[in-house]
Amino acid sequence: MKRLFLFCCLAPFMAAAQAPQADTLAMIDKIMDKWNEQTPGGVLTIFRNGQLYYQKAFGMADLELQVPVTTASLFEAGSVSKQFTATAVLLLANDKKLSLDDDVRKYIPELPDYGKTITIRHLLNHTSGLRDWGVVAGIAGWERTTRVYTQANALDYITRQKGLNHAPGERYIYSNSNYTLLCYIAERVSGQKLPEFTASRIFKPLGMTHTQWRNNFRQIIPGRTVAYSKNRQGYEQTMPFENTYGHAALLTTTEDLSTWNQSWAKQAFGGAVGNMRTTQGVLNNGKKITYAGGVFVNQYNGYTEISHSGATAGYRAWMAWYPEPALSVVCLSNDAATSPVVLSKKVTALLLGSPAEKPQDTVSLTAVQAAAAAGIYRNDQGHELLRITASGKNLYMADSIRLQASSPSLLLAPGSRKFLLAADKQRLQLITADDTVTYTRVQPYRPSPQELAGYTGTFFSEECDASQEITLKNGRLLIIRHPSNKSVLKPAFRQGSITGFTSADQVLYLFDQRKPGFTASSTRAEGIIFTKE
Repeated sequence: MKRLFLFCCLAPFMAAAQAPQADTLAMIDKIMDKWNEQTPGGVLTIFRNGQLYYQKAFGMADLELQVPVTTASLFEAGSVSKQFTATAVLLLANDKKLSLDDDVRKYIPELPDYGKTITIRHLLNHTSGLRDWGVVAGIAGWERTTRVYTQANALDYITRQKGLNHAPGERYIYSNSNYTLLCYIAERVSGQKLPEFTASRIFKPLGMTHTQWRNNFRQIIPGRTVAYSKNRQGYEQTMPFENTYGHAALLTTTEDLSTWNQSWAKQAFGGAVGNMRTTQGVLNNGKKITYAGGVFVNQYNGYTEISHSGATAGYRAWMAWYPEPALSVVCLSNDAATSPVVLSKKVTALLLGSPAEKPQDTVSLTAVQAAAAAGIYRNDQGHELLRITASGKNLYMADSIRLQASSPSLLLAPGSRKFLLAADKQRLQLITADDTVTYTRVQPYRPSPQELAGYTGTFFSEECDASQEITLKNGRLLIIRHPSNKSVLKPAFRQGSITGFTSADQVLYLFDQRKPGFTASSTRAEGIIFTKE
């Protein structure tokens, strides 16, 4: 009787305590309802204080065979994989088999001597200046997923480069080449292939029994999901048909990645390795960046967030560890059309609260002020163009991203980016958490048909190992990278003897009237040389 009385007294309080959690779980379900039986899907797994808090699968693993995603489904983790390559190198450093300040050429003698030392630490932090081999391959005309690439192909592209994006340590530019080389270093120092080394030193000790590297894309992997992207006709398969790994290519489950996340709270590899993993990079000017050993270290609503996203072919991933509340959030997906990062951030906001938005004092520009800021600006450090357009009193970046104004000279962009416009309106600075980049205004270029004819010819790049033709057709320049890869070159700007053209895939082609040939640049790979044949 007493027990019944006690239960009756406590029941309302128990129900009240459980109600908020039930409401939260229902709200998480709502966030994840983007996926269903007609779409690819994903898995979300959350651990709090070492206990499973939420785990559900959504959508389809195979749309053709109508196989649903399960919580045991395997996905590729994209660049989430980098932290495992980093940890392999850090374990070898802890074993005193290498130093993070070693010259990379000690282990990769094939790498050219660029006049300044690139260290292993530079590779870990993406401050080496090495061009991204996949972007170089894209400029050659064969972007990833259009051709089978191997580790040897990737190394060949890396070692062909005669220049860097920047001097080592000067800037942070994310590049997969860094982690391809780290993979090679781990293998050459340990005497084992990365899959064997990480299996014996990381996966097996932690009980990550469903994790492996995709180093043979033809291998049959039971439980692997099919990756998809979406176009106007609907979904189509977008699988990573390549045999490169280290920078990406980890096949895993959300539960295994949750185990990995929580292992850091237990110091599974010792405090020294854990500290090296989360030590943020520092540029030559002393500025600390957010990238550490294969992970980003940020702050979220007062909590430390150790995280990384991933994207390979049609696979998408997000993994975050919040040490103080011991919260692990992992989302893996085979749907390139839906971002696990966005979904996971919404879920995290339910669990840790949303960061208080700092009120931004904004002003309305006049049409004259907006027109004064609009124009084309060229990156002084690299080869990037920034277009700011005006529509009445409003300013836009890249034609669609609305800019707010804190003052006529300070523009605010999404992602906490700020543009500081000089008084003479000829220069502006892009200020982010990791860098400050200066741009100079350039004038639009409107060449005549006779001028366009002067750009035609056949051009070869040793760095791309590719020959490409530029022709004039119907009054427009056309670059032919190979028979199935052609793009119109649109005139962009003129700055002294230099003229710039852009392609549909956002490659910037720079021609210097004093020299034959051109340079081609894209995000993560700048200044690739093509000479006229």
